[in-house]
Amino acid sequence: MSYDNEKLTLYIQYGGLLSKKGNNICYKGGLTAPNMLVDPDLLTFSIFEDFTNNPETVSNVEKVWYRLPNEDMSALRSIWQDKDNEIMKMVAEAKDCGEVYIYVEHSVSPPNVIDDASLVTEACLDDGEKADDKGNSEEEDIDEEESDGENREEESDEEERD
Repeated sequence: MSYDNEKLTLYIQYGGLLSKKGNNICYKGGLTAPNMLVDPDLLTFSIFEDFTNNPETVSNVEKVWYRLPNEDMSALRSIWQDKDNEIMKMVAEAKDCGEVYIYVEHSVSPPNVIDDASLVTEACLDDGEKADDKGNSEEEDIDEEESDGENREEESDEEERD
């Protein structure tokens, strides 16, 4: 398939899950990659593994499924066991239409365990003050305002001297 003008358009969905209800198969959730125009002779399984190297998806590729544009989801075929041969088969099947829909299934990531002792929480009031500051008296608030005003006056006096 090494003609100069022959490219294959891949429509890739990743990060979601295939689910089956009765005879209906659908791919739920995940992200859609920008349409990719590739040389079929250079297509390898690693292109699908690259989708695990981004912030949205942090798990390994479990399985890759594909279908042609004129097929529904029940016609999905997998690329998994004999990856190179299955990719060549996909390319041969997609030769006439020039495009293929790809669905990447990811394995479940191991849980990220957080040690409760390492968590620090602070209760905040609606206006952003810390709950510990709630007990300040009005007198303390006024003292802080006055000292802020004095600091501003001192700064402006220094600027005038310069």
